[in-house]
Amino acid sequence: MAAKKGPKGTKIEFIRANPDLTVHELVEKAKKQGIALTAQHVWASRSSDKAKKRAGKPGKKKRAYTKQATNGATPVRAKKAPVNHGASSIGDLLEVMIEAAGEIRRRLSQLSL
Repeated sequence: MAAKKGPKGTKIEFIRANPDLTVHELVEKAKKQGIALTAQHVWASRSSDKAKKRAGKPGKKKRAYTKQATNGATPVRAKKAPVNHGASSIGDLLEVMIEAAGEIRRRLSQLSL
């Protein structure tokens, strides 16, 4: 025979009333009080509560500084160096790459002699 259902919301209220208990402790306590509760139900309820709390908050902001100074100085902002290779456009970049490929091919042919 199936366990008797209590009033609507009893399980979730019970879970929210005992946030400091572990899942297994919560299931045992519910069983003693006659509430049919599973570990999966507790995990799902707690997970949805956490998601609802996060839903109203804005996302994490990116950190402006990636390296922390260890000597107490102002943190240093990490910068990426631009990769140019002497090219000002995509066409110029392709020419530079083709020239580099030709140079690699010449060096490899010299090695195989």
